[in-house]
Amino acid sequence: MVNPAKSTKSIKKAGTASGTLFFNWLRKNYILSASILFFIVIASISAGVSYMPANQLNLVSNYKLCEIYSLSQDKKPPSFATRAEQMLKKTTIDCSQEKQDVFYIERRTENERFKVMFIAACIKSANKTYQYCNNFKITG
Repeated sequence: MVNPAKSTKSIKKAGTASGTLFFNWLRKNYILSASILFFIVIASISAGVSYMPANQLNLVSNYKLCEIYSLSQDKKPPSFATRAEQMLKKTTIDCSQEKQDVFYIERRTENERFKVMFIAACIKSANKTYQYCNNFKITG
């Protein structure tokens, strides 16, 4: 006869072992894991930006013809706008030729080693919807 206590215990151990393997893999591949997570967040943000009412956007600064927005409602330090402008210069976004709405966000992993910055520059069509957006991600 099978002892129910033993069979339950072995099931718990099996579940714990597979869960432990998964979390060990995540720890070993934290850059890949952070990149995948960040990609999912960025895809969600990109999909939702065009549906966000203008009064919910947080205008941080203007740079040439671009308006730079933060995607979070937190108050940003003055250096935030400077970092966004520096990142604009590293991309092919040309704020001197065409008016664009620029959305910027930066995140760090929990251990502060890995920083991810995302910037999207969107051009509005005549009917005030976004015609297209150029997206850039810089990690470091």
